[in-house]
Amino acid sequence: MALGTLMAHQIAGTATSIADAEFSVFSQFGEDGIIEFILRDGDITPSTFVEIGVETYVEANTRFLAEHRLWRGLIVDRNPSLSRDLGRTNLDWRSQVSAVSAFVTRETVASIVEPFASHTGIGLLSLDVDGVDYWLLEQLVAFDPAVVIVEYNALFGPTSTVTIPYSAAFDRRLPEYHGIYYGASLAAFVHLLAAHGYSLITCNGAGNNAFFVRADRLGALQARTARDAYNPRRFVEHRAIDGALTGTSDARLQLCDIRELPLVDVTDGSSTTVADLL
Repeated sequence: MALGTLMAHQIAGTATSIADAEFSVFSQFGEDGIIEFILRDGDITPSTFVEIGVETYVEANTRFLAEHRLWRGLIVDRNPSLSRDLGRTNLDWRSQVSAVSAFVTRETVASIVEPFASHTGIGLLSLDVDGVDYWLLEQLVAFDPAVVIVEYNALFGPTSTVTIPYSAAFDRRLPEYHGIYYGASLAAFVHLLAAHGYSLITCNGAGNNAFFVRADRLGALQARTARDAYNPRRFVEHRAIDGALTGTSDARLQLCDIRELPLVDVTDGSSTTVADLL
């Protein structure tokens, strides 16, 4: 926390590039620093967040906001012990962070978030469920958060506008064991959010999270295209049949393993397959 606070002050005073602002205290791949940069240069209000997909909240995109800035928030995960895990951080009373243990679906996600959002509004929304993220975000964008952070599947490339089809019971380990078939492409999220007045600002260097800001809240932030902001995946997720990481980083080889699986083009709703990306 002490180092993170120093980094946050440095960003506030001297950082000139959002790429150079990356640092992690509780985030996985530098998101804490990117958020600090966005808060510095954008007009981001209110000081509240919703994060869906936090596991135990040890690693999260919003915990530094709660610890460092005392932002109020709501965290959601299927983890049945989430309230207890949150209690260990003391953020439930220090920053008024509340927890909901629930398996979110397209049919339920809005009703889970609505009691919090209707009372406080949402300054920042972070979504990472490694699954039907596109279809969940489609329901959540109506809450009008100032900032949206969403995980994209970099294996789908910088320009394809595809997502996995919706299934309430989706599990990234099925129907294939590889663990790489999930989510949506960066351009698919750009298509969805641009229609609601959002601009893509950046993607983190690890190639998994994209950051969007409402156009009327950009301030000094610069909008970018999907092709320009896209970063390929820097980490390994591809697994063998025994569950072990293979070490394979070649995107084309990974896509070949799931080539027959279905995708949806979000621009027109047409059906396609992973093979069409190859």
